[in-house]
Amino acid sequence: SMNLHKRLMSALWCFPTEILSQIFCHCLPKIPELPDLQLPSELSTPMLLTRICRQWRGVAMDLPNLW
Repeated sequence: SMNLHKRLMSALWCFPTEILSQIFCHCLPKIPELPDLQLPSELSTPMLLTRICRQWRGVAMDLPNLW
């Protein structure tokens, strides 16, 4: 179980930026959760994606479609 988890996680960290970008875009909610005048929650997409690791933060911050 632990070995499977480690293999899955190491594969996840190796995704190219282009693949991560596509995945991130598919994580966006279909309907905005908050009115335009409020700041997004730290636990909502895309803010949550920026908190996973340095690579994910860089990809998310460089992807205008998320913001």
